Amino acid sequence: MIAPGELAENANTYTPLGPTDQRVIDDRYVLWRAAAISRT
Repeated sequence: MIAPGELAENANTYTPLGPTDQRVIDDRYVLWRAAAISRT
C-alpha cells in the first residue's frame, strides 16, 4: 500500500497512463507526457 503522503507528494509517479502516454522516471523527477487532443 502507498502511504498517503507519498501519493500526495509524488502524484505523477502513480497516475494511470493512457495507451499513448509516456512516463519518464529519473532519480530526481518523474514526468508524464500525454498526447495532445486535436479539436477539428
